[in-house]
Amino acid sequence: MCGHPGSQAVDHIHAVSRGGAELDPDNLAPIHGVDGCPVCLRKCNNDKGNRPLSEVLRLVTSRDWYAGP
Repeated sequence: MCGHPGSQAVDHIHAVSRGGAELDPDNLAPIHGVDGCPVCLRKCNNDKGNRPLSEVLRLVTSRDWYAGP
């Protein structure tokens, strides 16, 4: 969701509470969970909640702070 690598959790693209399939691999995507993003520290899964990505404000910064490989 924040655009940085290092996701350690799985997100339901379409929330189960809104009719999304719980165990469908096509409904799953990597996301930063309780440990947060190692770059911006955002807890993307908490911020997203059960909303679709189109309704979530994406963090935009003046530059990409990721300095990984």
